[in-house]
Amino acid sequence: MKQTARMFNDNFDHMITDMPYLKLLDFKEEDVEVRANTLEVKGRDGVLVGPSTFGPFKLVLRFYYKGHDIHDYNLMKQRMRGLLFKREPYYIVHSFMPGKKYAVQC
Repeated sequence: MKQTARMFNDNFDHMITDMPYLKLLDFKEEDVEVRANTLEVKGRDGVLVGPSTFGPFKLVLRFYYKGHDIHDYNLMKQRMRGLLFKREPYYIVHSFMPGKKYAVQC
């Protein structure tokens, strides 16, 4: 079964894995950063604890590209950078977890 990855927002919709000779190998969600909300008060022991917030985490998609030579590789790398690094936020979905939509901001 071919694994797929798609990126989209209100302005575009692009199936990344439709590019020739590009294959999605796997994905990894890095750990979430938990930010404790505490308040230290002079004259009191310990801290006052509030609700925690969560920072962003990295989504890593690993691809395989089969080109003819190093020039093909460099061109594909340039194409992928142009595709993935956008000024506006977008979403990514992939076939390893098809029911999950990741909000992405580079």
